[in-house]
Amino acid sequence: MIVRMYLFTYYLTIFITLIVLSVATIAVHPDSVKYLTDKFLKENGILYSKVEGSLLTGATLYDVSYLDAFSAKRVEIDYSFVMLFNSTPVIKKIKADGVLLNIDKLPKRQESDYEFFVFAFSVSKLQLTNISIILDDERFVFNLNASKIDYDKRLNVKKLFVELFTPYADAIIDAKIDSNILYAKTLLTPEESVAKKYFEFLQGVPKIISVDVEATLQKVFMSTHLNHLSFTADQNVNLSNADINLTYFINENYFSFESSYFFSHEKLEAEVKQKGLFNSLGAYSSDLSADLTKYPSQLPFDNFSAELAGDADSLIGSIKTEQLKLDIKSNDYKEFLVHVNSEALALSSISQLPEMLQKNTLSINADAVVAISPFSLVGEFSTKGLFCSLDGSVELDNSTQLVVAQMNPKLESEIFKKYPMDKFSPLKFVYYNEDEKTVLNLGAKMLDVTLFKRGSALNGFGNLGSESFKVKGDISDKNITLNANIQSLNAMLSEFDLINSDDDVLLDAQAKIEAIVSFSKNVQIKGRLHMPWLSAKVDTKTTYRAENLYLEATMIDSEITIDKYSLDFMNHMIYSQKKSKISFDENKTLELKEFWIYDNLLVTGFFNPMNIKGDLRIKSDMFKYEGKEANVSIRADVKASFDGNGTQRIEGNVTLLEGVITYEPPAEYTISDDIIIIQDIKPRTKYKHFVNIHLNSIKPISYKTKSVDLLFVPDIVIWQEPPSSLGLLGLVTIEEGKVTSSDKLFTFDKSELYFNGAKPINPYLNLNMHYQTLDYIDIEIFITNTLASPVVIFKSTPYLSQNDIMSYILFGESASSTFDSSSGSKTSVSSILLATGVKQIFNDTSGLNIDTLNVLTNEEGTFGYEIGARFNEKIRAIYKNDTISSIILQYTLSRSIRFDIDVNEVGQGVRILYIKDFK
Repeated sequence: MIVRMYLFTYYLTIFITLIVLSVATIAVHPDSVKYLTDKFLKENGILYSKVEGSLLTGATLYDVSYLDAFSAKRVEIDYSFVMLFNSTPVIKKIKADGVLLNIDKLPKRQESDYEFFVFAFSVSKLQLTNISIILDDERFVFNLNASKIDYDKRLNVKKLFVELFTPYADAIIDAKIDSNILYAKTLLTPEESVAKKYFEFLQGVPKIISVDVEATLQKVFMSTHLNHLSFTADQNVNLSNADINLTYFINENYFSFESSYFFSHEKLEAEVKQKGLFNSLGAYSSDLSADLTKYPSQLPFDNFSAELAGDADSLIGSIKTEQLKLDIKSNDYKEFLVHVNSEALALSSISQLPEMLQKNTLSINADAVVAISPFSLVGEFSTKGLFCSLDGSVELDNSTQLVVAQMNPKLESEIFKKYPMDKFSPLKFVYYNEDEKTVLNLGAKMLDVTLFKRGSALNGFGNLGSESFKVKGDISDKNITLNANIQSLNAMLSEFDLINSDDDVLLDAQAKIEAIVSFSKNVQIKGRLHMPWLSAKVDTKTTYRAENLYLEATMIDSEITIDKYSLDFMNHMIYSQKKSKISFDENKTLELKEFWIYDNLLVTGFFNPMNIKGDLRIKSDMFKYEGKEANVSIRADVKASFDGNGTQRIEGNVTLLEGVITYEPPAEYTISDDIIIIQDIKPRTKYKHFVNIHLNSIKPISYKTKSVDLLFVPDIVIWQEPPSSLGLLGLVTIEEGKVTSSDKLFTFDKSELYFNGAKPINPYLNLNMHYQTLDYIDIEIFITNTLASPVVIFKSTPYLSQNDIMSYILFGESASSTFDSSSGSKTSVSSILLATGVKQIFNDTSGLNIDTLNVLTNEEGTFGYEIGARFNEKIRAIYKNDTISSIILQYTLSRSIRFDIDVNEVGQGVRILYIKDFK
């Protein structure tokens, strides 16, 4: 039994050994591999040139090919024969080189009802080199290295590195696969031609784009970050800090995306979020929301949203703000219907508008049809606001543009009540452009403007009322010249009802204007103004006139610089070569930063001419004035304030430093009884004037005319408080001087004029004059009392009678030598002649308007005088000093009746005189 068991074991061992040796011999023999490859590959159409290796360690095939769809120079598979029999077969290495796979030529896969089963496996290393895939006649080349590849219902790859080269971009992929999920970091380098084609409109696109990829069998998620992008057409448009996420849903075959970025353009900045969907069939939808972090103050909103949806044939979308909505629609992507609507678009954000306009709201309704190729736009619009409405139409194409509109102001609105808007309503607007030829016309009842532009040259003309103007310029230089010639400013303003018949002053002027408007950075206006004449008519008798006003000025925004000006005002030249600067605000308040008169008198402050409100200061350390009436140096510091309610205050100091005054009062004139003047007396404008100006001098000032040469020192206060008129307080001292009249020389001793504030101005006189005869008789003339009622006293050395004194003054010799005094009638004649001569001398030299001076003699032979002055056509006053002093007030009622009111030391009386002319 034991022997049998031994023999069985012995022969079984030998058999197994022979079997193992046979299998091993077959496994390591090259022909066995060739047999199997022929059996399983060639019979299925897979060809190769040779095979190396064994079934025990692996095999290498050369020049492998399958139809025209697949070829490989070398395919190598290394494994351990024993490990193939594990529950999870293990392959040490798979290596392929020079593989070409033409997917377009692969046999079409037949649909089957059974699932393709993939058994579990493990590959320690996978290396693919120079692999080419052809898809749609385009070649994709890649190199792949992977390690620790495991599959058991789920695929895991510990490390995957791919270098991909395509016609569109090159990529380096560093990835891993965990439970069928691919996690990859990709560096994408677009081809130069692709970048130029698809990204040419952008600047700042990096040459290498980093993309993170997460892919499953259901979807592929990709994300990237871009630091900064700008548009080539407008580099002021910038996108920064952009995060872009793209998801592809494999089974559903569509994409979704989400993005956020920071948008900026000059004064506009926004944080934008956008998301959407699209698929390969062309269907899409997108939502966008933007929060403005920086924007012009004029923009009436700080956020907006947009929605867009469509497919390959149509789209519909809208852009919304709180106050505005834009809708767009198309059925063919060739024509688009656009509708804009706003029920209440507020203008409060536009601070440049006047305060009243900022309260305005607009309703907007516009419709347009936009065609893409060839481009055209045809539309209509209508807007309505609190103050006006605007309706019009627009037609645009590639070569022409036409806009026709009409504005209708609401004349009852508060904003238009101060202006003659009925003269400009309705205002029609026509704009037409074709091949760089442009015509613009603005037309209304009293306005017509037509502009022509050819290339960059601009020309035009227009009428404002009855006045005309011309326009010329060059758009490329951004300069436009405006020329206007206004024959009568008053007539033009009257056409627009801007002249009030109740105005106290009637202004008129002729003006020639040349202005150059520049649109470089800020709007700049540089102009020249010439007024050949301008006048201000105060009443029927009084008109102030100026001639040849020349002014050159520049205005930038609200700043005005007056380069120089000159003006002849009633034969007084007023000018300045020094630059003056003025600005104005939205309330039309003028700020005089520095306004110069004669280059040395500075005016500063602010003033609003609309409500007569402001504060001005006039100051000069040495203001030199040269003219026909004076050549003086003055130091001045005067302040003027206007409170807008009719109260005006003027106060300060004026000091005469030195100089000569040559002013001569105008000649008096009388009106014939045959002339009747009818004048409308208008009530005075009720202003409250407060005046307090101190006028003095630091040394005597010279006053010189043909007949007068004086040195005087003023120290007076010009004073006024409502409701009284202007008054003077102080003293004017005549240091010395001389007066020449009728070839006679009168010299002044120190004299004074005292001003006590009387209304009307009536100073007290203390005038001391000398007249020396040819035979050296010194005659002293004293004038005292007041200017309205002077007292004249004569004195001589040696002593002479009053008749002789006046005779010497008039005729150079005594009265006895000139007249025979034996006859009373002759004495009266001599007295009349003396009085007439003395009156003329006084009027010529002293400035006292005496129309009557009679020398009186009484029965005792003593001497007296009578002085009279006429105040107007009806009233005259006479002071009489004979035996007693008396005052006679004469009132002429008509040509035939006169009243004389006599007041003297012992009583008073009234006389009625009837005067009759006998022919």
